[in-house]
Amino acid sequence: MKVNKTIFRKYDVRGIVDKDLTENFAYNLAKGFSTYILKNNPNAETISIGFDARLSSPDFAKAMSKGFNESGLNVIVLGMVPTPLLYFSLHTINVDAGVMITGSHNPPEYNGFKLCLGKVSIYGGEIKKIADIMEKEDFVSIRQEDFVKSKKEYKTINYNIIPEYKKYVKNNIKIKNPEKLKIVVDSGNGVGGFVAVPLMKELGIEVISLYEEPDGTFPNHHPDPMVKEYVQELIKKVKEEN
Repeated sequence: MKVNKTIFRKYDVRGIVDKDLTENFAYNLAKGFSTYILKNNPNAETISIGFDARLSSPDFAKAMSKGFNESGLNVIVLGMVPTPLLYFSLHTINVDAGVMITGSHNPPEYNGFKLCLGKVSIYGGEIKKIADIMEKEDFVSIRQEDFVKSKKEYKTINYNIIPEYKKYVKNNIKIKNPEKLKIVVDSGNGVGGFVAVPLMKELGIEVISLYEEPDGTFPNHHPDPMVKEYVQELIKKVKEEN
C-alpha cells in the first residue's frame, strides 16, 4: 500500500484528517502496529486506546480496534481521556501496549497517534519501522491458524479509568492548606479540563474554570497554550480573580 512517510514524525504519527488520516489508514496503522508489537513481544495480548475530543477521534478508535482484533490483540477502550491517562493505563491495568489518538496542540483539522510498547512511547526510527510494515503490507499472520482452529474471538471492551486515576492522585498527592489555593484553569475545550477541574476541586482547591466542556471544533481558541494570543482570557481572569 502507498504510505505517506512524512506523517510518521519523531514522536508520533500526525496529519490532516481526510487528507493524510482516514479510517482506513487508522485500520492499517493498527495492523502495522500489531505486527511491530508481536515481533517485539510475541506474548502480547492486549492494547489500550484513548482518544481526545476531535471529531474524527472516536471513528479512528473504532477502526483501530478492528485492526487490532483482526491481528490477534484484545482492545481496552478507555474512551475520551487526556493523554496522561493512556500512559497511566500502561502502569495500572494489564495491557502490553497503548495508543493515544490525539491532535495535541494542533488546529482542529489535524489528528494523530501516539504509540506505546510496554510502558514507554516509541519514537524516531522505531515509528518509521511501522510505516515500512504498512508499505510492504507485511502484516502479522502468526496467529491466523490458531484463530481458525479455536474460533477464538479477540475482544474490544470499554473501561472507565478516570475514577482509578483520581483515586491514585488523591492518595499520592497531599496539598498543605489547599483552601488557600485559587487556580484559573483554561481547558481550551480540550480533554484535560473535565478530569482536572473536578479533581482539583475534590482536592479542596478553589477553581475558576474556562472552556471546560470538550469540543473538537475548539470554538473559543485553538488549543496551543504556547501561543500568547490564545491565553489572553486566562491572563485576564487570573488578574481579575487575584
